[in-house]
Amino acid sequence: MAEVRKTQGQFFRHKDIYHAYASKPAQKQLLWNPATVIEHFNRLAITAVLVALAALSWWLPNALTQPIGLFDGENRHDPDYTIENFIATEMNIQGQRKHELRAVKLVHYPDDDISELTQPYLIQYSPDVAPIHTRADRGQVAPGGKQILMRGNVRVTRGISGVDPGGEVQTQEMRVILE
Repeated sequence: MAEVRKTQGQFFRHKDIYHAYASKPAQKQLLWNPATVIEHFNRLAITAVLVALAALSWWLPNALTQPIGLFDGENRHDPDYTIENFIATEMNIQGQRKHELRAVKLVHYPDDDISELTQPYLIQYSPDVAPIHTRADRGQVAPGGKQILMRGNVRVTRGISGVDPGGEVQTQEMRVILE
C-alpha cells in the first residue's frame, strides 16, 4: 500500500499522480489539469514570441546591410607611379613630332588606366601650319592615351603662319582627341 503523509490538512500519496485536500477527501484532482496545461502553454507561447523577436532583431540589421567582405585591394584607387616635370613626345612615321605633352606632375592609376595631370601643356604639330598650344590647370589622359580632358582656365592658341591668321580660344573645359 502507498505511503500516506499528513501535512497540515493535506493528504499526499507518493505513488499516485493526484493529491487530495482534507476538505474534499473524496475528490481527486490531476496535477496536469486543463487549466494548468493552458497556463503552461501561454507561458511557452510568450517565451517563443520573445525568442523570435530577439532573433529577428539580430538577423534584420545583418540582412539589410551589404557584406563588406575581405579587403583584397582590388577596389583601391591608388597611383602606381608619379612623374614630376613630365614631357612626352610622339613622332610620326617620318620621325617628325606629332605632339608633345608636358605637365608639372603626372599621376597614373592602374585600376582604370587614367592619368591625372597638373598644369598640362599640349603642343600639336602639323606640317605647313603653326603648332597649336593648349594649356590648362588640370588634365586627365584617358585609357589608351588618345584623349585628353583639359579643365580649368583652358587656353588654346595658334600662331600666324602663311595663310592661317592664328587665334586664341579660352574655356573652362575641353576634350582634345589626338590623331
